[in-house]
Amino acid sequence: MKIKLAGSVMALASILTACGGSSHDPAATNGAAASQPATQYDASTLGAECLVLPAAGQKLQFSMYMNGVPASFYSADFKGVGPMSFEGADYQGIEIDAVSGFFYTANDVKQTALFKPEAPMIPLAAISHMDPGTTADDKRYRYTFQDEATGKFVTPDVTGLPLNASRTYAVYQERGVGGAPLSAPEKGTDVTVTYLGREDITVRGVAYRQACKVDVATNGKLRQYRATAWLAPQHGIVKVEARSLNKPVSGYLETSGLISAK
Repeated sequence: MKIKLAGSVMALASILTACGGSSHDPAATNGAAASQPATQYDASTLGAECLVLPAAGQKLQFSMYMNGVPASFYSADFKGVGPMSFEGADYQGIEIDAVSGFFYTANDVKQTALFKPEAPMIPLAAISHMDPGTTADDKRYRYTFQDEATGKFVTPDVTGLPLNASRTYAVYQERGVGGAPLSAPEKGTDVTVTYLGREDITVRGVAYRQACKVDVATNGKLRQYRATAWLAPQHGIVKVEARSLNKPVSGYLETSGLISAK
């Protein structure tokens, strides 16, 4: 049976896909071995050291556990693509590739999500790569963001966000199929990022010290999600807990670190 999880999966794996680019090797750890930063970071602001995207060739495997769907375990590789140009703008790319039990829609086999490091939990564009065995064309998406505090269209940036402060963006989506031009922008959702401070967290036997903790909430016409993400210094996102606010779906996404370096 095909499971169409474009909404719930992407809440965990697209809005929050960014994964760490550190050289930490979980195989070298023993139990809850510490990934200990050498620096004591300022907990009063969301530091750039937590906003990390993987370099080209770096790959992590994320495990996803979900409640409220028939298959509760998913696994996908997240691989850094490096700099990418899309519709005339420059980004950093992450390839999301199914490993086991992981579905998008009937014909999707891979996603490429495009980011800027200033907000690695918010994709700025995406490409859905269709199964080569079908006649379906790849789908392209570009997102533009309006800062709700200023009314200006901006590139999302949460660097230096103060403790318990939030930043909210209205998200407009353009879409295209194959080589067709992108559609006119259409208001899709709001996304709010709130910085909650620093925590030590252990994920799959690896201890990450002084991880930045953020809340990410989306408020769309059809789907609303709320997620908590932990971003470790020099690693980026290592764990996400998310739930739907209007559907009985919740779950979490986590990694134990790099499975291959560039």
